[in-house]
Amino acid sequence: AGGDGSSNHEFGASVSPGAGTTLTRDEIDSAIAEIDEALIVSRAKLSELERSEQFVGVRCRRYRLALEGRAAELDRLSSAAAAAETEDDELVAPDNEEDAGAEEQKDVEGGGDGGDGGDISAQHPRTAATPMRPPKSAQELAEMREKQIKDERALVKVVETHRNMLADVERMRRTIVDLEGKREVILHGRDMAPDFLFLA
Repeated sequence: AGGDGSSNHEFGASVSPGAGTTLTRDEIDSAIAEIDEALIVSRAKLSELERSEQFVGVRCRRYRLALEGRAAELDRLSSAAAAAETEDDELVAPDNEEDAGAEEQKDVEGGGDGGDGGDISAQHPRTAATPMRPPKSAQELAEMREKQIKDERALVKVVETHRNMLADVERMRRTIVDLEGKREVILHGRDMAPDFLFLA
């Protein structure tokens, strides 16, 4: 992607006379016209690069926030699952009434039909707005974590792409500044010497 900026830079350089070169007015006008053409192309390319960079940048930020929220929710689910497992191991139910109460408590902690899962979410206000469906098994929870890791790695690649796009934007901006500088130098020389321009 960086080649776009460098190619325009070379194009602009081709219209800059070397040391000791004498240019006629026609040659000066031609050089300015060539620089103007390069500026049009470069500015259009810069606008395109900026739009793409902004789009990807917004996506990166949204994706990062979503993954951070999901990571927090996975931690919550893991803690809830661990607590439920510990409770199952320690629970002693002497009669059917306590068995029923234990089942209801497990439903609440697991987000099942026996409860709405609101108690757990209320303890984590940052994730309460978008709770994840509790996993049905330890294996499913492990799969959810594996997907989280995979998505985080994918985000790293997108961030790197965005970083490269920012570099392309900066290179194109420098190219435009360079072309504008050359144009000003030639115009100034033309005004100082109406009949010809001599670059020492």
